[in-house]
Order: sequence, then C-alpha cells, then structure tokens
Amino acid sequence: MDDYKDIAYQGPNKEYTPQMGSLGQRQDQRVVGGINPYSKATLISILDQIIEETDVISRSADEVMKSFNLLINTEKLKTAQSAIWPSVVGDPVDYITYSQYKALLSYSDRASLHIVQQYRAAAQGEQGSGALDVDRVSSVINTEAKNIKGFLNDYSSEINDSAEQRSLEMLQDWASETLRHTGRLRSYFQARSPQDTSKIPDSEMVKIEKSEAAKYQSLFKAKINAINLNLNKDLEDFEKLYTKSSEIFYGKFLGPSIKFNRDIGTDLEAKSNDGTVLGREVGLAMESIVTNTKAALTDMIQRNISFFKKINAIEDKIGKRDSFKDIMKQLSIKSGNSSTKFIEDDPDPNTTSDLVSNLSGGSAYLDSFLSNHNSLSGRELDDAHPQYILKAGDTIAGDIEVEDDVKIGGIVFSTHEHNGLDGSSKISGSSLVEGTLSTGSVNVDELVDKPINLKVIDYAENSTATGDRVLDAKLIWESKNENQMYEIQILKRESNT
Repeated sequence: MDDYKDIAYQGPNKEYTPQMGSLGQRQDQRVVGGINPYSKATLISILDQIIEETDVISRSADEVMKSFNLLINTEKLKTAQSAIWPSVVGDPVDYITYSQYKALLSYSDRASLHIVQQYRAAAQGEQGSGALDVDRVSSVINTEAKNIKGFLNDYSSEINDSAEQRSLEMLQDWASETLRHTGRLRSYFQARSPQDTSKIPDSEMVKIEKSEAAKYQSLFKAKINAINLNLNKDLEDFEKLYTKSSEIFYGKFLGPSIKFNRDIGTDLEAKSNDGTVLGREVGLAMESIVTNTKAALTDMIQRNISFFKKINAIEDKIGKRDSFKDIMKQLSIKSGNSSTKFIEDDPDPNTTSDLVSNLSGGSAYLDSFLSNHNSLSGRELDDAHPQYILKAGDTIAGDIEVEDDVKIGGIVFSTHEHNGLDGSSKISGSSLVEGTLSTGSVNVDELVDKPINLKVIDYAENSTATGDRVLDAKLIWESKNENQMYEIQILKRESNT
C-alpha cells in the first residue's frame, strides 16, 4: 500500500490520491494558523442556507407566475385540455393556470405533457416571464443540497480518512460557490426600474417608423426562439444530471465506497502489510478498492466543474433573452403588434381549485390515458400489428387516400405531375418511347417566347482529321418563361463575292 500516499490539497479541480486510515500526519495547505476552514458543521450550515434561499426563490416564482394564465388558442391545446379535464369539475375552461401547470408536472400522459410544454414555451416568449426558468434552476440546486445532506447523515461520521476529507472539501467548495449563485437567482425577483427595462433610448425610438418596428420585432422574436432552443437543452441536461442521477451518485456510488474504506478498509490495512500470503492478497484487493474510491472522488470533481459550467450558461442565456424581450416590448408599443397570450387574473379560481384537487388526488384518472405498450408480449411477431405499415418495408393491400399537400418521399401526391415543382424530378425527353406521344398531348397553340438578347460570347473554328470545319460556340440569351427550351442552329453565311 506504499504507492497510496496522501498528498496536500491542491484545490477543488486537482487530481489526488486518497489514503486509508488516520490523518494524524496529514499536512493540508488549507490549514492556516492551526484552523481548518473545512468541517462537516460548516458544510451543513451552508447547505441549510442554500435550501432556505431556494425555497424563497420557489415562493417568489409562484407569486410571479400565478398572474400568467395561458389562453388556449390552438385546437391541439384545446383537445389536450379536454382530455385531462375531470367530468366532475364541469366544462373545461379556455385557459391554463399556473396551478394547473404545476399539478400536471407529475403526469406523463400525452395531454399533460403537451399542456406543460406549451405553457413553458409561452412563459419563455416575449410576453412571459423568466421566473419559470429561474425556478427550475433553483429546484435542481435545492435537490442537490438535500442529497448532499443525506449523504453526510448516512455515510460521513468523524473525518478520519483522506477520502472523507477530500469529499468534504469539494462539497464545501461546491456549497460556497452555489450560495453565491442562489443570491444572483434571488435578485431576479427584485423590482426593476424603468431605466433597466428600456433598452432603446427615447431619442432613438421616436425615429423608428411603425413598419420598421414590426420588422425589428420579427428579428428579435427569432433571436429569442433560438436562445430558448439552446436554453431548454441546457435546462434538461442540468435537471437530468443533478436531479435524476444525484441520489444515485451519493447513495449508491460515493457513499458506499467511503463507508467501506472507513469501516473495513482501515482494519484490513495492517493485514495487507504483515508479509503473509493472505496479506498480499488482501493488499491487492485493497488496491482495487482504493482505485474505486479515487474514481468516485474524481467523478465528483467533474460533477462540480460541469455544474458551474451549466449554471453559468443558463444564467447567461436567461439574461440575454430577457434583454431581447425588453426590446420587443418597446417595439410592440411602436408597431402596435402585440397578440395576447396570457390573462393576468384567473376568471374562475373556484374551478381551478377543484381541478387541481381532483388532479392531485386522482392520478389513476390521468393514468388511464396512458397506453403501456411496452408491457405487451409478442410485439415482435410478424402478425402482431397487421394493420400497421412497417417502417422497414411492407406491402399495401388496399387503396390509400392522402390529403392535399401531403408529401411522401418529398413528393406532393395530390398534384403529382413530374413538373419539378411538386418535389418530383422532371421527365426528360430521352425517357419517352418514340412514337408514343400523341398529337393531342402537345399544345401546338402555345406561343413560344422569342429569346431576348441572344449573343455569341465565344467561338472557335477548328478542323477535324478529315478536313471538315467545325465551329464551337457559346451563346447566351434571356427568356420570359424559364420552363421553355430552345433549339439554336448556327448557319454558315454565304459570301456575296
């Protein structure tokens, strides 16, 4: 085990080698004047502050978003609302409240997922609020902080092992930096002055014409959509890594590894050095265990690096998008283009309350809309779905009708003419069978536009091996009809002499 010597802490992003056993001889660069700033009590105190801060952020987001009731303005959203609406509540309303959005987050049926998706998209738009995105980030931080507290309670006792000390140092570094981020997230809900929201000076606004303002709105709307596309990917990755896998990392990977080192590894270290055959085998086994512990701690380093990289990117995108939204609001006043997506007050709060209580207490109702197709047996049999066309290829035994403008293989079948305009290729003359084109198939009355500005731009006269004279020429011309083809013939002009 001599290869596994403890080293001084070099910072949160440095590699290190953990060591089993006592820390009595350990020299840590962070111990200044006999005081070690890292301790379990300090870490728990910072985690409690993070949890309190994120709870405040969540309540602030709820307060903001309760004024955003999304109007149902598409047939698909209307259908989804009808699908999730319990009959005991009465007829579906034509808007989605924030309370309904939050209640549907726990369901995975298609109607609920569509409503959640559309509400989020509207909230991220020019008329919405970034509070929803800030709350999603804050919720991830809250979950991570609680999982770390659970890890400390379940697996970390007195710090008497270098692996435990390293994990404590990295977790406290994470907590200290995260607390600064929660402060920035909380500041999002502070009141903003008119100077903060007016991005375009009044001296410039008065010079912008109404039509120009509308064009600028379209430009910035496209920019907002592009930012939201990338932002949503960052948010989904952030939630997946630090919510869905966080409990697994601490509870099934890092925690058990450190617990084994502390409870068993230290006792076996003496045996590995006693010179016996069993001792040598124990030593080899211990080396692999230490390697696993090192891998777990190295993974924690990468988690911390990735965490702050993601959160910085998300905060940056939210800030840029909100800046563009401020510009859009100024331009909408000038252009008069501002379609209403939200209503501020819930017209029927009693109905909303009944809806939420029925959704919260009746998961079986929404689950009835789920088709757990993967639980069926025999899905791979040839006759399992005789009514379906196989993606890999199949035979159609009956007629199939298509709606107007529907494409198959890029071709619009309802107007399929092989004219090159419907997604198909034009039919070349060489593909026609000689003598099969009837006279009636040719429009002999169609006037052919004369070529315009016919010019010879280059020519060269050559002789063949047999003495024949050949003229190679390049010609250009213009035509009013791009679909017409011309046959050009060059004739030799006879001399008068």
